[in-house]
Amino acid sequence: MEKSLQLICHRPLRSDAGRDFVRIPEKIMREKDIEDDDYVDIIGQLSTQIIRLHPLRDEQQNIIRIPSHRIELLGVKYGEKVNIFPIRNRPIILRACLAYRSDVGRDICRIHHEQMKKIGVRKGEFVEIKKLGRDSEYSGRFVIKVLPLKYEEPVDYIRLDSHARQILGVKLGDQLYVSKLVLPKPKKSLQERLVGRIVGVKQLPLVVLRGEDVDEGKGIVRCHEDTLSTLGAKEGDFLRIRWLDSQITAKVLKIRKDSPYLKDYEDRLPLVIQLCSTERVKLLVDVYDIVMVERDPFKTLTLNLDRLIAAILTTIGFYAVMTTELSAKPLVILPISIIVGILLIWIFFIRIRSEV
Repeated sequence: MEKSLQLICHRPLRSDAGRDFVRIPEKIMREKDIEDDDYVDIIGQLSTQIIRLHPLRDEQQNIIRIPSHRIELLGVKYGEKVNIFPIRNRPIILRACLAYRSDVGRDICRIHHEQMKKIGVRKGEFVEIKKLGRDSEYSGRFVIKVLPLKYEEPVDYIRLDSHARQILGVKLGDQLYVSKLVLPKPKKSLQERLVGRIVGVKQLPLVVLRGEDVDEGKGIVRCHEDTLSTLGAKEGDFLRIRWLDSQITAKVLKIRKDSPYLKDYEDRLPLVIQLCSTERVKLLVDVYDIVMVERDPFKTLTLNLDRLIAAILTTIGFYAVMTTELSAKPLVILPISIIVGILLIWIFFIRIRSEV
C-alpha cells in the first residue's frame, strides 16, 4: 500500500449530488501520480471505504470532497481530517457470462468464492456492478445479491441473467467492475422509534428508478399497489424514504405501468420506487440505489387522531350518562369507565397496526 495523504473533509460539489465518488485537488493527483478514475482507500473512525476518485480543479487547499453517506460510514465529520491511500486495480474486474438456468429472474449474480473473499462479501450480501469505462457515470450500474459459483469455473466469471445485462448495457464477455455495496442503516430518534412502535411500521428496501416528469418538484413518489399494501399505506398517504442520515417524506401515488422509466423492471414492479431528481438530490442517491421505505408514522398517527378523540369522548360520555342519568355511584362507575376507555383506545391502536 502506498504512503497515505491527510486531507480535510468537505461537502461534495452541487453538481456531484447523488454520485458516489470523491474529489481531491488536481495538483495532489499530479504529485502522487494518481489518475482520474483510480480508487482510494479512505480510513475513518468507524470503517475503511474504497471509492473512486476524480480531480478537483483550481483548488489549492488540501481537501477531499466526500458524499454525506460515505462520511456517515467513515464516522467522521466535515472539517475533520482523514487519511487516504491511493490504490489500484480495485474493485475486481470480471467477465459477464450467462446465468445458470435456475438463476434466471432471481435477481442474483454468481462469482467465484475466492473473488467473494477478495472484495469482502458473503453469500447473500449485495454487490455493486458497473460497466467498465469512463463513460458510465450515470448508466451501466446495478445493485444485486451475490452467490458463489456452483462449480469450479474461471475466477474471472460473473454469471448474470439477461435482465441484469440489459440494465448494465453489456454483452457476454464484456468486463465489469464488481465491488461490495454497503446497504443503508438509517438512524432513528427515540421519538421516531416510540411512535413507530405505537403505529406499527414495516420497512422495505426498494430500488430507485427515475420519477415521472409530471411529478417533478411536487414531492410525489410512486410505488406498486402491492408495495403499498405491504407497507400498510394507500394511494395519497405519505411515505418516509431514508438513506443513512438523510430522509424525505413524500406523497405516494401508484406507478404507471406504461411508464418508459420502468423499462427492464416490468416483471419486478413491487421491488421499485420512482423518485424524481429533486428527491434523489435531497437523499444523495442515484438511479438503481437501494433505499429504505416505510409509511410515515407521525402522519399516520395525525390522520387517525379522530379515532383516538372519538374513543376518549365515548369514555367520558359513558361516565357522564351512568352517573347523571342512571344515578350510578361514581366510585363504582369510574373503574368501569376506565376499562371501557382502555378497551376503545386499544381497539384504536390495533386498527392502525392491522393496516401493516
